[in-house]
Amino acid sequence: MQEYLKRDEGTGPISPAVLRLAFPTGNVEVPAGTSLLLGRDPAESLVAAAFSQFENVSRRHATVTVDDAGHASIRDEHSTNGTFVNGDRVLPGTTVRLADGDTVRLGADISAEVLLPRQEPDPATFSRERSQNGQVGPA
Repeated sequence: MQEYLKRDEGTGPISPAVLRLAFPTGNVEVPAGTSLLLGRDPAESLVAAAFSQFENVSRRHATVTVDDAGHASIRDEHSTNGTFVNGDRVLPGTTVRLADGDTVRLGADISAEVLLPRQEPDPATFSRERSQNGQVGPA
């Protein structure tokens, strides 16, 4: 009998991927399995200092999330001046997927390039299965 690899659908280890938003004021990094609020309020945002000089950035502007698998997204937190991905406005309260090379803009003033390592399948998340007919191929 032949055996082949099949991706496990269950939960696996947290991806080592880290999303980097390259703003002119410095990089903001978000590891897999976490969320980070972007905004000017130091009581709410760990990176508020990066946006303090930008009046168009709301105190609670947007939330960036990287799930355990390393997929990144951004949600506008009902900001006054909007959140944009590649020039398209993100509707308030709506989550939009981010990809490597995207541009994120907060309000009219500050943009960042999205740097996200390409996600390759992790061999540790594959299991061995045997085909019943002896042929190699997916289940």
